[in-house]
Amino acid sequence: MLRSLFLSILLSFLFVTLFNENQFVAASKPGEMPYRPLGIGLESAPFYKPDSSGMFSCIDGSKKIPFDQVNDDYCDCADSSDEPGTAACSDGRFVCANHGYIPVTILSSRVNDHLCDCCDGSDEYNSGKQCPNTCVEERQKQMEQFKVFNEGYSKRQELIKQAKKDLEEKKKQLEELDKKLTAESAKLETLLKVKEEAEAPEREAKDKYDQMIKELKEKHANEVMIKKSEEAFKEIDSDSSGGVSFEELIACTSIDGPNQCGVSETEVKEWFPIDLTSLDIDGFREFIWKEKLDKHFKTAAEKQQETLDGQKIEEESHKDEFDDSKTNEDENEDDSDYDFPEDHPKHPDNVAKLKDLPKDVEVPPMSDEAQKLIDVANEARAKFKDQEKVKQDLENQKNDIERDVELDVGPEKEFLHLVKQCFDYKEKEYTYTFCAFDRGAQKPKSGSETNLGRWGEWSGPAHNKYSQMKLTRGQRCWNGPDRSLTINFECGQEDKILSTSEPSMCEYVMQFSTPAACNKQYDFDHERRVHEDL
Repeated sequence: MLRSLFLSILLSFLFVTLFNENQFVAASKPGEMPYRPLGIGLESAPFYKPDSSGMFSCIDGSKKIPFDQVNDDYCDCADSSDEPGTAACSDGRFVCANHGYIPVTILSSRVNDHLCDCCDGSDEYNSGKQCPNTCVEERQKQMEQFKVFNEGYSKRQELIKQAKKDLEEKKKQLEELDKKLTAESAKLETLLKVKEEAEAPEREAKDKYDQMIKELKEKHANEVMIKKSEEAFKEIDSDSSGGVSFEELIACTSIDGPNQCGVSETEVKEWFPIDLTSLDIDGFREFIWKEKLDKHFKTAAEKQQETLDGQKIEEESHKDEFDDSKTNEDENEDDSDYDFPEDHPKHPDNVAKLKDLPKDVEVPPMSDEAQKLIDVANEARAKFKDQEKVKQDLENQKNDIERDVELDVGPEKEFLHLVKQCFDYKEKEYTYTFCAFDRGAQKPKSGSETNLGRWGEWSGPAHNKYSQMKLTRGQRCWNGPDRSLTINFECGQEDKILSTSEPSMCEYVMQFSTPAACNKQYDFDHERRVHEDL
């Protein structure tokens, strides 16, 4: 009986001893304590030294326990600092040593859970789970990734150097443009004065000619009035007495009016002077024609012509309805949209001036002297217009370069090379287009392009603002918001769109690879030392 009890106690002692030995790792540097608890990094090692009485102080200072209770699978410290290598504390942290690779911190609850979390398998030291050591493979993957990052970083440095050169060149171009603009503006001012000096006598000559046309039109209108009023007087004067009476006006059927007789008796009474019973030709023109009948009266000849015109229109409408050759000829001959010079007879202003004159009225041309003044003014205007274009082109160039210079293209101008560049990405039924610092678009295989947004702002987090760009004010969705496009930049050796998605309605996201986003150079051994020395 005693022998069996002794063996049981001995086995329990050996198990506890072996368990506790697994909770410590050997020191790796001279001067360190022989062992440090499993699951802590080098940065925490100083906290895990027993004091002179062999006690461990919880890192938060709340308690002291015997050092052999560290990693005994029982949570003693409120801050979980006594169990870095076991799952006893719910909020504990375990550091994978990952020899040959980079140390990784995991939750202590994942220690000995039969799942391999550390590439060296150190998290499953007492679970019986055999974890293969994959740290060498992980290191190789990391090295390959670091190689991509470092090559991208080198290209980024080249982009920064080139951007600096480009901006310096643009600033020189702005200086040159300012000089040219000053010179061309002076030329424009000179040509403006020449134009104004040429236009003053031209205006005077045109005004004189316009006055002549006006007088000609007035003369023609007066002649028409005299002729037509005489014809009307004769038609209304039915008894040829040389005077138009009240009764003759009512009987006249050539006057437009509300009844068959042409005008009503009331209307005639309003027209006729109350103290007269008959009007001669002069009185007829003064009281009746100019104010009442001028726009309404049609002579017998005019009525006959209207009838003939109506018949002709009706005949033409039924003739060759399907023959549109004449229409095409007329369209070809139509020069209403042609931009005629101001002195051309078909210029709209000149056509309007001659509107009320029949074609058989001879309109004298401008004098040779007046035409020379117009030619001089036209030449001055043409030179001024050409010089205006020269200046405007220079201003457009300057504005374009100033936009490039003032545009926020990254803290080191690393994104400058993307300005005015567009990239396409085909995905299923759509082709996506991204023009940096400008616009985004989506186009189906058949159909029109949809605007996804215009350049808005850098929208990355505070610590990495230039990792994300936002395009806003896109085409409005049906029953939804304006479309927008967010571009996430990631490190890569070339500029290209990697993927697109629409996680929310009308809110598009694009992944974009560019060396400009490779803002760090990586050294594997340095990264490991940083993790170990933290």
